[in-house]
Amino acid sequence: MGYPSTEEIAGKAIRTGFSADFGRSERRFELVAQRSPDFGIASANDPGSSERRVRLAIGGMTCASCVRAVERAITSVPGVVDAAVNLATGDARVTLSSADGDPGISPRLAAAVERAGYTARVTAAGEVEADLSAEESAAARRRFLLALAGTAPVAAAMWGLGPTPLSIAIQGGFAFLVLAGPGGSFFLSATRALARLHTTMDTLIALGAGTSFLASIAALFGWLGAGAPLFFETSAFLITFISLGKWLEARARGEARAALRSLLDLSPPTARRIENGEERTVPAAELTPGDRIVVLPGERIPADGVVRRGTTAVDESLLTGESVPVDKKSWDEVTGGSLNESGRIEVEVTAAGQRTVLSGIVRMVREAQAEPAPIQRLADRVSGVFVPVVIVLAIATLVTWLALGAEPARAIGFAVAVVVIACPCALGLATPTAILAGSGLGLRHGILVKNGGALESLARATVLLLDKTGTVTEGRFSLVAVETAGAFDEDRLLATAAALERGSSHPIARAVVAAAVARGLTVPALETVEEARGLGLAGRVAGIAVRVGRREFLVEDGVAVTADSDRQTTRVHVAIDGAFAGVLHFADSPRAEAKEVIAELRADGLEPILLTGDRRGPAEEIARAVGIARVEAEVRPGEKQDRVRAAQAGGAVVAMVGDGINDAPALAAADAGIAIGAGADAAKESGGLVLVRSDLRDLVRARRLARATLAKIRQNLGWAFVYNLLGLPIAGGAFATLGVVLRPEYAGLAMALSSVSVVGNSLLLRRREGTIFS
Repeated sequence: MGYPSTEEIAGKAIRTGFSADFGRSERRFELVAQRSPDFGIASANDPGSSERRVRLAIGGMTCASCVRAVERAITSVPGVVDAAVNLATGDARVTLSSADGDPGISPRLAAAVERAGYTARVTAAGEVEADLSAEESAAARRRFLLALAGTAPVAAAMWGLGPTPLSIAIQGGFAFLVLAGPGGSFFLSATRALARLHTTMDTLIALGAGTSFLASIAALFGWLGAGAPLFFETSAFLITFISLGKWLEARARGEARAALRSLLDLSPPTARRIENGEERTVPAAELTPGDRIVVLPGERIPADGVVRRGTTAVDESLLTGESVPVDKKSWDEVTGGSLNESGRIEVEVTAAGQRTVLSGIVRMVREAQAEPAPIQRLADRVSGVFVPVVIVLAIATLVTWLALGAEPARAIGFAVAVVVIACPCALGLATPTAILAGSGLGLRHGILVKNGGALESLARATVLLLDKTGTVTEGRFSLVAVETAGAFDEDRLLATAAALERGSSHPIARAVVAAAVARGLTVPALETVEEARGLGLAGRVAGIAVRVGRREFLVEDGVAVTADSDRQTTRVHVAIDGAFAGVLHFADSPRAEAKEVIAELRADGLEPILLTGDRRGPAEEIARAVGIARVEAEVRPGEKQDRVRAAQAGGAVVAMVGDGINDAPALAAADAGIAIGAGADAAKESGGLVLVRSDLRDLVRARRLARATLAKIRQNLGWAFVYNLLGLPIAGGAFATLGVVLRPEYAGLAMALSSVSVVGNSLLLRRREGTIFS
């Protein structure tokens, strides 16, 4: 059993309700002054951190090769530690060394990206890059419509006028306009990439369309032999089909990001602030802690705060996924973005703007969407060399067909088809779009994904380590016995322990205080307190040294523990003024859903292990009640992390579930760290997933979500690889003798639609929502 330090108490008072026992004035101070701003999300920008982060919205990326180019550009800037660029979300998360401390680093990052041929702008914390996405979608639509308008005369002339001089002039003229207008961006991007000695998807498009047009000019002058066909329509159709595919892809990617954008839309832009006794409408961004605001029925709450006047029911489904309203009265916490359903309330602001719970959730999900999952590494390695390999294959195709005696125009057609059908777009989008869809789906049901890799690891997990108190059990202890020693009586023992324990939000500490309050005892004044994490608390109460915690914690201080019964309870040993005073015995009960959850997870291939710092007797009793066969008890916090690593060393993929500060190291070390939402902030900082509702059944749902997301990733990657494995030989003419030939323009259409299919397949994950979250 370990306790948080006194500095951690105030920020958690709202979740424990603990301070209410000692006066509302204390609770008000704690809520306003110490509220945790980030919903338990570790931030590289926190004071004391060795790193800080900057986000950039990136425009112009079209494939995984673009991602690598942007990452190289960013990491070339001095002071950059790491960069993660996401093709699906169109943003870059840049980790900077705090030692750099250069306020001009952000403009330099944007400039580096722009030199690489892309657009960039620095984004505020919690902001979703909806602006660039909308701009790119609109631009893609314009390019498609322009290309379609230019291609229509080419098609009409080719099919309606035949091979006449007028027809050829119309085809060539309008094809040139299509290439120079809507197709110009592909050529410009390819030229910039070539200047930096790397290739992208635009390189293939420009090469295919440009080669088709130049081959038509060569055929027109007879350089490809008498009667050589023209390819003007090929170049025009190619740009049109690819523009159509890019527009559809942009729309689909925007739809995949809709869950996060809709979450941001929950924050109202204005608030009714009480100033000098009067209500005044102000921008919500101007609110500061301590402000008093009015929220009417049917309005969303503009900031985090505490109800100071009125009663109501609030829809908090943005946090829990549950639409059942929660009753609120004075001193109850409310969350910005939640819906006030029934009553007029006055709220004292505790956090606003980027420091609200809602903004913290957005940051958490954004981190998950930006973090590349391990399964993506293979696709990244392939994409890095894909375009150069395709160009080599196209040249080899051209040379082979010429060597076989094919006409130059026919050989060029096969080579162009190889160039345009092969594209690393689908490979680059396979993983991030699936994680985007999966994390968005979880967000709607109170499962917050902080790390995309955690989803993959949870899907693969073979061992499940579970903390006991507050995770498998309710975490609501009740005092069942007081065992005194020497001249100490029960009331003095309990009151003295409560004085020290009110410096902790641990469930047992709350139980000690609650027992003292229930007996009507006068709790002495606390002078000092220090935490020995995982062991207990030591301090001075009314001028007397007091030690509360494990038996060994007292023994280490030279206290002779003379009484310790065989009760199967959770025990708190107390020493007063260097003498053993007695033991407080507490009992906890398993969560109602725990047995069912454990059985389902075991059937799903997970080996559950109860990992606890409690004594073996009560730990085994709880384990038997919920169906866990293996128990590791009396494990200190540092040892929990060691147990995780030992299981990993044995070949297991480890998922760890916990709710306390003591669990944080183990959660961080696990392949998939899962924090219970009502637990300590440190646990939520360390976990890769957070179960907001503190419902253990969400662990089963998270496992289903993880497996469904991993299945989509595998389907996407499989489709991308198979598409290229089948498409390349067909485009290259390997089956021409069987009459199976793919014209370059249709190869371009197939290439464009492959990316759309990957994004669309990820979006199909929503069809399984009912099954996953049942």
